[in-house]
Amino acid sequence: MLIQMDERKIKTVADISVFLSGTDQTELRLQGSKDDIYAWVERALNRFRYGKLSKKEKGIVLNYLIQLSGYSRQQVTRFIARYRETGHVRRRQRTVNGFERIYTREDIMLLAEVDRLVDSASGTTIKVYCQRAVFSNMK
Repeated sequence: MLIQMDERKIKTVADISVFLSGTDQTELRLQGSKDDIYAWVERALNRFRYGKLSKKEKGIVLNYLIQLSGYSRQQVTRFIARYRETGHVRRRQRTVNGFERIYTREDIMLLAEVDRLVDSASGTTIKVYCQRAVFSNMK
């Protein structure tokens, strides 16, 4: 059974306590994209003036954010830390390839050819052959 609720009616930390104590928390989650949930977390932190709350009240708001967002305690804590630093909770997508390519395709093909010529010897043996080839060309 899906219950519609207007969570904007929750205006105080006391309202949050009543809300959390009176709900079946296993099925209660916000629906929407990650960006929507990040924006909701930011709005909630603004609405409850998170920075001015007591430690106990911050814990209640934290539990509320965890419950409705579906994120872990650690992730919501990171959201709050970012909010305190910047005043915003924005999603930072990381699509950068973490590994830079050192060897070119030609380097890889040459290494495969050496491996074929020495009958798939160990990596150490191939390294010695490559070093000998480089040093013999230097003379």
